[in-house]
Amino acid sequence: MEHPMNAIVPFQFETRPVRIEDRGGQPWFVAADVCAALDIANHRDALARLDDDERGSVVVDTLGGPQSAAAINESGLYALILRSRKAAAKRFRKWVTAEVLPSIRRTGGYGLATAAPNLDDNATLRALLMGRMDRLDGLQPKADALDRLTDARGAINVTEASKVLKMGRDDLFKHMHAIHWIYRQQASGRWQCFSDKERSGLVEQRTTRIPSPNGPDKIGSTVMVTPKGLAKLAEMMGPRA
Repeated sequence: MEHPMNAIVPFQFETRPVRIEDRGGQPWFVAADVCAALDIANHRDALARLDDDERGSVVVDTLGGPQSAAAINESGLYALILRSRKAAAKRFRKWVTAEVLPSIRRTGGYGLATAAPNLDDNATLRALLMGRMDRLDGLQPKADALDRLTDARGAINVTEASKVLKMGRDDLFKHMHAIHWIYRQQASGRWQCFSDKERSGLVEQRTTRIPSPNGPDKIGSTVMVTPKGLAKLAEMMGPRA
């Protein structure tokens, strides 16, 4: 069904309405509706963390007449999806990419790119983590990248994580210690994960066996940062040059 340009279109995500304004094929989502769907309690606080070009306003009809409401573009939408802890976040993302955006773009929007972004590239990965989806052209590559990021079961060590976050390795260890993700074991001086942060899926303690030619094998222990933990660290630290 086609709608005139700049019309507010009410879509239904499960039991919640999500109002969207179509600006020539580029959707702007009513921020309060998106935050309600993602279980983000304070949408004003969430919007404050977005870039200026990711937020704006739309005019919605209310019982008191037309009023201005905070809105986010597609880049801002992906940033909020990535930050949401709600289990429905992935369903919401798939609903947007499979149903909402194709419906809007059938009215004359732009086409989709086909090349998937390279998540082995630190700059690209950081762009995803920071919600800067505007640096990635096309809808489906962004959707695939988010799936790969949020569903990944693997984790990276602190050295690799520090490269993605553009900070020193030792600085990242200190930061993770300061926010009570890790602590130093008193006897060995090795970094260990707090158990509650492991249960939350932010970090992992990986144990490895190191072969020794002149005696029993040694056991090593390494702190690993999960994709969820990496995204959380990037959100907490904010943009870095």
